Amino acid sequence: GGAPLAAAPVVAEALRAALGKARHDMHRASGRDAAMAAGAAAAAWSAIESLRATVLRPCLLDATQLARFRREDFNAHDLAILAGALARAELAPDDGPAGGGLGDASGGGGFAGVLAERLAAGGSGEGPGL
Repeated sequence: GGAPLAAAPVVAEALRAALGKARHDMHRASGRDAAMAAGAAAAAWSAIESLRATVLRPCLLDATQLARFRREDFNAHDLAILAGALARAELAPDDGPAGGGLGDASGGGGFAGVLAERLAAGGSGEGPGL
């Protein structure tokens, strides 16, 4: 019994600190590290709603921006984890900063464009395609 662990203030503060550090260093992160940070943010999405706007959503958007600008650092598995994290948080392609941070699936800028590019390239595993 008892209250869920996510309800403990220390859990929210630990997550705020950890994801804050991840966001601060995101520009140097590997594709795998960015995907893992996004996964952690998505896992907390439904449990710690108070962090959505200030910690979780910004972390997810930072990870997608990294994938957009350093797409060669993300293998298919990393992109799948990142896409799953966005789905768990119910973020759509037009949910980015100023409505365009995630881009659209037409191959334009943004994370959706990265996914569309990989799908169009075909393949599987570590190469350019999914």
